[in-house]
Amino acid sequence: MDDHGRNFITDGIMRGFQIIPSDSKLQPAATTNYKSAIASDVCDKVETQIREEIQNGNYVLMQTKPTIVSALGAIPKPNSEL
Repeated sequence: MDDHGRNFITDGIMRGFQIIPSDSKLQPAATTNYKSAIASDVCDKVETQIREEIQNGNYVLMQTKPTIVSALGAIPKPNSEL
């Protein structure tokens, strides 16, 4: 990797990658979560995991609605309680 590529990656990791032009006009987005995350048999476990991620600083609570939103899904992993 050349110095330009290395600098691009390092800067993106430290400051965030700009994935759209800065002068873009964005519209608020909304989506629904996947059934795998809201099914009655997993909902409590998903909520517990989200609370843990917030507590660990991996998720951040927002005061305003974000512009970019991703649907939440839950996929059971081997040897996992979820």
